[in-house]
Amino acid sequence: MRFTSILTLSAAIASISAIAIPKHLGHHVAHAAEHILSSLEERSDAFDSFDLERRSKFFRGGGSSSSSSSSSSSSPSNSQGNRTPSPHGHNSDSGSSLGIGRLPSPEHRPPSNQQHAKITFSDSARAHLDELGLHGKDRKKVKKEHVNRIKQEMKQNGATHATVEHLAHSSGSVDPNVHITASFQKARQAANGGVHKEPIPSSWTDHATGETVTGTNHHVYTNMEDKTKGVEAMPVHHPTYHKTLQNKAHDGVARYRRRSLEPREDYVDYYFD
Repeated sequence: MRFTSILTLSAAIASISAIAIPKHLGHHVAHAAEHILSSLEERSDAFDSFDLERRSKFFRGGGSSSSSSSSSSSSPSNSQGNRTPSPHGHNSDSGSSLGIGRLPSPEHRPPSNQQHAKITFSDSARAHLDELGLHGKDRKKVKKEHVNRIKQEMKQNGATHATVEHLAHSSGSVDPNVHITASFQKARQAANGGVHKEPIPSSWTDHATGETVTGTNHHVYTNMEDKTKGVEAMPVHHPTYHKTLQNKAHDGVARYRRRSLEPREDYVDYYFD
């Protein structure tokens, strides 16, 4: 900018010199031109100094806070890993390689159980839903009724993943109390930064033999307060599932009577003894 101004002024002076000026005024014109050139150079130097300072502040982070942070960064407290909040809500060390606008890499975020939480239904559980003729909204309601109870159990045992192996039942099981059979896993941070699911072991008592059985399948009782009263809890916590089983049992009894057949086990209410 200064070079352009000087060049323009030189051209102006040359143009003025080309004009016929009386001799007694020539000295005054030359003196005025030198004064203008000197003033222009001073203003150009001042502007360059201001522009340089502004650019320097921009690349340092801007404002007076940058100078204060640069001076405080050399203090002993900062040198010991003093943490300052970042614009994204994460804490970062002074001098961290994370820049403004960049998200922290996975190793900067602790593993979150809720981030990996997931509940699925096994092939056996889905097949049972099909056998009960559950589709559409009723199917979703029955699944949600089971999921709500499973979530409560996950909070107690710290699980992040769960699989509903069998819907609520008691018949055909060594446990006479109405329960949902489910398996649980917990997400663990691996050494390489990945996440793997670790099964949560379970144990229960075989009432027929009195022996303790261990495995990975858990009995989630439909009545949390009193497992022996699971049947009473079904209409309250599993209303759609309870109604479906009742209708299935009533249809089966009517069919048996029409055919004069003895009741078959697969038509008996699934969770009743």
